[in-house]
Amino acid sequence: KTSIYISHRLSSTKFCDAIALFDKTGLVEYGTHEELMEKQGEYYKMFTIQGKYYQEGGDAVETA
Repeated sequence: KTSIYISHRLSSTKFCDAIALFDKTGLVEYGTHEELMEKQGEYYKMFTIQGKYYQEGGDAVETA
């Protein structure tokens, strides 16, 4: 079974078999959560920023 899951909450992506990250130009990164975190690219940056936001009670302001 194949499903497409679209979410702004990146913590949900940890449970996906594969993650595709797109921007306005197309596919930016593709892989598992572990692979993309190890790569430390755009997915890593977004996941880390969002994690800090929730750890700080949702009041953090993104500066990147």
